[in-house]
Amino acid sequence: MTHFDTLLRQAQAHPEPRQLLLVFAALAPGRAPRPVMCLDAQVNQIASFEALRLLADQHESGWQAVFVGSIPGGPDGQPLGPVEVEAALDNLAAQLARGERAGMIGFDRLGGPLA
Repeated sequence: MTHFDTLLRQAQAHPEPRQLLLVFAALAPGRAPRPVMCLDAQVNQIASFEALRLLADQHESGWQAVFVGSIPGGPDGQPLGPVEVEAALDNLAAQLARGERAGMIGFDRLGGPLA
């Protein structure tokens, strides 16, 4: 994955609706990422990484990376309910705080992939 926008285009082309789970985090050498904010969005709600970065900075400017996971929509193609989404976001944030990144792709503040 060369850039967040590549991921976004792939998710938009997916035949099933996808909901992105976004965990914004602060980074410190030798430590697990520290989640500072979580957002969820349907893939069609995000125009580009630049638009996402501007939105995120309105709420929390201390993030240095965003970790992205996704979940499918409900059986009728509609977004999952807020309870299910919040539980999934909480799980991803806790996983990230433990230093586990399985199922997530990390991007820096410019949208480039993290090593």
